[in-house]
Amino acid sequence: MEAQTALFAFLRSRNIDERNIVKLRDDKIDLSIIESMEDDVLAGYIPIYGDRIATRRFCSEHQRKERRMCGGSLCYKNSAEKWALIKPQRSKMRNLDRRPNIKNSI
Repeated sequence: MEAQTALFAFLRSRNIDERNIVKLRDDKIDLSIIESMEDDVLAGYIPIYGDRIATRRFCSEHQRKERRMCGGSLCYKNSAEKWALIKPQRSKMRNLDRRPNIKNSI
């Protein structure tokens, strides 16, 4: 949702007609879809060629930033969610380290 809001803000900054932005939203067209759309289809939403090029570049850069932030692995919306998953696992690992090694104690 954040990416979609950023896209619509970008389109507004390029003075794209609000009706076209609403049409994009209603047709559920987001950053990833715009990158794979044929130019003549995208022209139905964004009529000016320069605006289409700028929009494609915006989508590409935005997705590249998201991938970089995720490090290519699972992406968590916030660090609290990430730590909520990691904390129990760390606890288990600590408990395993504290258990006596039976083979060495005999």
